[in-house]
Amino acid sequence: MAERRSDPRRRSQPPRTSGGNVSSAAIARARLKKKRERERRRKIRLAAVLITLAAVAGVIAIIVFGGFDQVNKYDENKVYPNIFVADTDLSGMTREEAAEAIGRASDRYFSSRGITVSYQGREFEIPASSVNMSMDADAAAGEAVAYGKDEGFFARSRLVRGKAGRVDIPVTVSFDETLVPEQVDGFIALVKDLISVANYEVNDRNVVVDLSASGKVLDKTAIVNDVTERFRKEEFGDYTPEPVVVTPKSVDIDGIFASVSREPEDAKILYVPLKWTPETAGEYDLDSYSGKKTYYIQPETVGLSFDLEAARKVLSSATSERVFEFPLIKTYPQITKSKLADRIYSDTLSAATTTLNTREVNRTTNVRLATEAINGIELMPGETFSYNDAVGPRTEKRGFKPAGTFVKGEVVDEIGGGICQVSSTLYIATLKANLKQVSRSPHRFVVSYTPIGQDATVYWGSLDYQFRNDTDYPLKLKVVLDGNEVRVKVIGTKTDSYTYKLESKKEESIPYKEETKYITLSSAEAQEFGLTKIGQKKVVGGKEGARSSTYVIKLDANGKEVDRFLANKSTYRTSDKITYIVCVKDSNGNPILDADGKPVDPNKPAETETEKPPESEKPPESEKPPESEKPPESEKPAESEKPAESEKPPESEKPAESEKTSDTGLLPEPDVGPDAGDPGPDGP
Repeated sequence: MAERRSDPRRRSQPPRTSGGNVSSAAIARARLKKKRERERRRKIRLAAVLITLAAVAGVIAIIVFGGFDQVNKYDENKVYPNIFVADTDLSGMTREEAAEAIGRASDRYFSSRGITVSYQGREFEIPASSVNMSMDADAAAGEAVAYGKDEGFFARSRLVRGKAGRVDIPVTVSFDETLVPEQVDGFIALVKDLISVANYEVNDRNVVVDLSASGKVLDKTAIVNDVTERFRKEEFGDYTPEPVVVTPKSVDIDGIFASVSREPEDAKILYVPLKWTPETAGEYDLDSYSGKKTYYIQPETVGLSFDLEAARKVLSSATSERVFEFPLIKTYPQITKSKLADRIYSDTLSAATTTLNTREVNRTTNVRLATEAINGIELMPGETFSYNDAVGPRTEKRGFKPAGTFVKGEVVDEIGGGICQVSSTLYIATLKANLKQVSRSPHRFVVSYTPIGQDATVYWGSLDYQFRNDTDYPLKLKVVLDGNEVRVKVIGTKTDSYTYKLESKKEESIPYKEETKYITLSSAEAQEFGLTKIGQKKVVGGKEGARSSTYVIKLDANGKEVDRFLANKSTYRTSDKITYIVCVKDSNGNPILDADGKPVDPNKPAETETEKPPESEKPPESEKPPESEKPPESEKPAESEKPAESEKPPESEKPAESEKTSDTGLLPEPDVGPDAGDPGPDGP
């Protein structure tokens, strides 16, 4: 049987009536449906068009209103983008900001501009700044702000968006023409000797005026006009004026007299930088220079003139003569260069000598190095001498040796020991030269190589000895080690007949304290002092202190005292005397002693009658003056150094470790105990 298939086309057809005809109602419904579909599609198309138009309108509105906003931002008092004045971008600036920017640009531009006037190899600079040349910054800023503000919206919009390209606003330049003649006067003064109205010359004997020859003059008015015009046109650079050649009919003898005449001037000393020369003098400001100086003797100037009244009479009565000679009158100054040179370093202002033991080889080496560092040093007036700066750091690399230094009443070796003897000798010499003392400190203990109160201790990085040249002439130091003597001389120029001597007085003696300390063989003190037996002793310290006053006494040419003044008040400390005794201690830490108060060793067996006397019955080694307590020959002062018996400190009174002398002699406050570790000093 054939299969029945449905026809899709039949689905859209309206149903038929039983009679085979489509219902009119169905047809009407179908038509209505189609109409509604067409209406819906039309509305969709219309909505799409409206949306598109709205979007376009929005974009246009954004562009238009955004452009208005950008344009309005620059209205009134702001410069549009890409606006330049004097090669300076003023974009977005207010008028005040633009004026400041143009002012800075003006300063930069004209600071390197000017006119160089030259004549026969001589040049004179006339900077643009010397005539107050500048740009009219305020006017140019006003034009920059106003530019484009009267254009239409779209033209202004192009400016705002930078589409109009770079715009350069011209600027007015002005200068003070009244300042030009003054600058030209400076140029004419520079070349004055190259020009003349009437030819004249000065030889060794006469002023010769020649009216027969042509002379050259520079026309100041013409030069002023030329320079002014060049500034007006901003024609910077080189300019050479042309001289005018004239044959004078008369001579300005008063002008020649003013040009030739000069007063005599004495030679004088200039205190100048080390690298100064007369040729480089213009590179230095001597009044403000504070570095190391030397001296230069400026030669004397011979005064010149001629008989002006006689010359006037000769010229007024002259008929056909054209050449005239007027004898020179020379006036010689009192102080010449040679005389002044002879005065410098002509006198020994003072001298001082101390002695040392040259058998102390290392100490002598240190003293020699210090003298060599100072010898020959020159000080100009007003300059200050520093011992530490002159000698420098005391190191093995620089050749300084370990030498004797006081430590706990003994002499031990420290690098640079002994060089404070040089500073002390120098102190004495400068006091006797009546020089200004700037910085001086006494040793902590009295030293033997100077009278009390006449020492000066130094310590690298801490204490320094300083004095100032307060004379009117240079000073030179001669410091040498000659045999066993440190000799110092202050060389300068004596300007009066006075001499000076020193007087020191011990105002008070300060006694030291005594103490006995019992120590065991294992103690640090026993190890330090090398004590190896029960009963051995070691005595340290025991140095008396003192207070002193030192005066500088002024003497006239006859040796009579005319004045005195206090140089210093010094205080020297005590070093307490401590006796260390080796012993055995009981369980309570008390020393075990025999009936005579001598240390005994309870662990040592007693000896029989037939045996040798026990060690305890022999005078113990510790009761003998140990070699370590005896001052070595190298530490004994020379006869000339020894103090009076009443002042002579025993060797046991040498300073403790904490108070060891350095080049300072001794360290400054605060005091430290005998076991404190002071930095290494340079020695007493």
